Amino acid sequence: MGSLSDWGLPSAVVQAYSKKGVRNLYPWQAAALQEGICGHNLLFCAPTSGGKSLVAEVLLINRLMAPCQTPRQRRSLPVAPPRCLFVLPFVSIVIEKSGHLKNILNPVGLQVQGYFGDDRTAVLKPQGESVAVCTMEKANVAVNKLMEEGRLGEISCVIVDEAHMLGDERRGSALELMLTKILYSVTNCQIVAMSATMSGLETMRSWLKARLFVTNYRPVPLDQHVVRDGKIYKLKTGEKAGSRSNPSAPDESFQQIRQLAQSHDRDRDRLVPLVAEAVSRKESVLVFCQSRKQCENCARMLCEFLPGACHLHEVAETKEHEKRKPAVQRENLVRRLQDSMVGYPNPLLEKLVQNGVGYHHAGMTKQERNCVEDGFRGGALSVITATTTLAAGVNLPAHRVILRSLKQGISELDRGQYLQMVGRAGRAGQASRGESFIIARADGSDSMKIRRLLMAPLPCLTSRLLPDSVRLNGKIDRIDDIVISNDDSRQIQRILLEGIACGSVACPEDVRRLITSTFVCHQAPFAVVAKFTVTALRSLQTSELIRWRQNPTPPDDNISPLRNGKWEPMPRGKAIYASSLAMSDALRLYDSLKMARSHLVLDDICHAIFVVMLHFPFESICDWVWWQDVLKGMSPSRRRIAEVVGVRLKDIEMYMVYPVKKATQLSHARFAAACAIADVIQGGDIYGVVEKWGRRETATESGISAGQFQNLQGDVAKWASMAALMCQATDWWALEEVMNRLAEQAIVGSPPELMDLMRIKEPMSVPRARALFKKGITCARALAAAPVEDIEKILASCIPKKKKKQSEAKQSIQIGLTGNAGQNAVIRRAAVSILNGARDLLLNEAKEAEEAASRVLRCVSVEACKSIASEAARSTQLGTPGFKRRRFSFHSA
Repeated sequence: MGSLSDWGLPSAVVQAYSKKGVRNLYPWQAAALQEGICGHNLLFCAPTSGGKSLVAEVLLINRLMAPCQTPRQRRSLPVAPPRCLFVLPFVSIVIEKSGHLKNILNPVGLQVQGYFGDDRTAVLKPQGESVAVCTMEKANVAVNKLMEEGRLGEISCVIVDEAHMLGDERRGSALELMLTKILYSVTNCQIVAMSATMSGLETMRSWLKARLFVTNYRPVPLDQHVVRDGKIYKLKTGEKAGSRSNPSAPDESFQQIRQLAQSHDRDRDRLVPLVAEAVSRKESVLVFCQSRKQCENCARMLCEFLPGACHLHEVAETKEHEKRKPAVQRENLVRRLQDSMVGYPNPLLEKLVQNGVGYHHAGMTKQERNCVEDGFRGGALSVITATTTLAAGVNLPAHRVILRSLKQGISELDRGQYLQMVGRAGRAGQASRGESFIIARADGSDSMKIRRLLMAPLPCLTSRLLPDSVRLNGKIDRIDDIVISNDDSRQIQRILLEGIACGSVACPEDVRRLITSTFVCHQAPFAVVAKFTVTALRSLQTSELIRWRQNPTPPDDNISPLRNGKWEPMPRGKAIYASSLAMSDALRLYDSLKMARSHLVLDDICHAIFVVMLHFPFESICDWVWWQDVLKGMSPSRRRIAEVVGVRLKDIEMYMVYPVKKATQLSHARFAAACAIADVIQGGDIYGVVEKWGRRETATESGISAGQFQNLQGDVAKWASMAALMCQATDWWALEEVMNRLAEQAIVGSPPELMDLMRIKEPMSVPRARALFKKGITCARALAAAPVEDIEKILASCIPKKKKKQSEAKQSIQIGLTGNAGQNAVIRRAAVSILNGARDLLLNEAKEAEEAASRVLRCVSVEACKSIASEAARSTQLGTPGFKRRRFSFHSA
């Protein structure tokens, strides 16, 4: 069974895979499918790039098509069509996977939709998509909603990729809660969980009631190396993870294979020749660095020294069009960067891109990161320097992966992170081998760390429903000795509240079944979990989130009080449940909203942002003199908001002299962050906001980048959406409207009057939309009718006056990307793109309206025919000639 067509897939699906170059299965994929094709839950582990996703997709399609195998089955099944959840950890992978599945399943009429972040659309709504691709948090929200509506049985399959995220400290609980509720409520749903970096599989298999399949097969072999003092050592093929009892033993597991060429004095670890080896063979390279600053400095060094080292711009003995192709791609990529920066060019990144090098980290804007990712995929960029954000959340394979440090940020690199990084090296169909290199210290002080990283076994997955202080796998002598605080039971409180609020948990037996369906109950003694459960129920009652309603007991009945009642949510509990936030965040948001009901200032959006802002990047105000000047320059409405939230201008002089309490620091920092996001939403110039609020040693020591402000804007949109749901559950209808408006504006990043213009995609931006609005072009229809010359003039007027350092100005002139000629070209391209975008938007709307009108007419025609047939029957029975006259009138009309 090596061919996809052997597994009963529709021919259109097989053809769609064939277009992507996938026609046959590896033997291990066929063996894994045999374990799950009959509907059994499946847990399988295979190396990165081994083809795990294809196994999951075939099982998903099999479940979707199962009721439709024969016409007889289609006629005899009145039940709702099966639906599937595909759960992924990161937004970028959700976008990529949903696009891929649309190409595969649309030919057979199955709809696929991706959900993540601030998307407010209901997942798997009635008559909606067949497959929902979503993040772990969205999946948990979807399961809650389906349980509440009694539709959880519609889910026939749940695919969980990167299942090792179950042990993630911040996000693992959401994944466990989602799977727990499915195991508790649904009996005919197939769960398929997969990962490349997972251990403790037997416990997880038992929890999921799944079959287990493990393979080490990798279609593209991976050669692992260590570079020390210019010498390259290769890990011997026979050495496997965990095969050595002493990872710090001598070097018999490594073999020296060659010496790197000498490099520049600034390149002490000889990174440049290591990169040059691959680039000279037209191979792509990923270089992982410890921090964002190191990413940029490393990329700058490679850009400076690589052309001389490996002739990056020279391709000997090739045709002229092949020699020009990379240059043309890079030129187009630079133009795309310019168009997305809206008057704030990034001279360093533009210069790097022209030389085939890029960097990638969380401090960049989404537009910059997308440009770098697309350039690397398309071959325009040969080298990317990156932090772990790229390894975890972006699917970018390369021929060679290099780790410059054993740290990522301030934490040590663990084996799971290492495998995620080196897993990018080599992909089937793109390379015959993958290579990874760890650059070690010349003095050998990190030898033990490197050996453990290369050969240590993966740590076992640990549930995040209980705190780390509880020894999950250890022997506990006395259960009574365990001291449980309210915070320790937060995650247990959350799963109990969600079960009670959606109506699936009512009696003590339900509570017991729900708790025994958790992963933690398969790791910790039941007595420990039971004690946490009792504490959680008491805490929920004390916090007025749930209550026990006793049923009237007949006098002669001896029913126990514990069996003669049920748990039910209180209004506050319904609000917390509706938000789908973590318990601590939800309680804080509820209290903040409750306080805002009496004194919310509506003159400025800043106060609403302050109310919903749960986390913010400003730790404290570093420069109180700067903060005093900012407050003095604020509008009267914003000063009023400052007084309401406890930020008083008169107290700042005292803060300059005396120590400031932490609570006061947080209030000022939170208000500063709210003002910054309000400026982003109302003004839309994120680079101007960075210049005002993101400078070093003002609101924060390290400064805030444009990418961080974008992430915070997205968080505000999410929190506002959750706040609106919370208000809806408590009938705070006025505050609900405010939160809905805030969420809409934060999603788009635009004030209300510009929302229509902001429906046009890039390169439209809020500054450009505002400039058009001021000139009388207030909607997409007016924009589509405007001459392109007028649009160019308007866009030219909104380019900000840039304050650049002298060195950056010289650099920009050298690469020829700025100046009047460059700006005019950017404006011209933007004007044409915006005009075409407006016209395409109107054409699509007209097409959708035409299709909707056709559907309505068809429905009307069907109803009219039914009405005429009914009248004919009545006329025949009564012997009246009215039907003929009506029929004649209908046809005449």
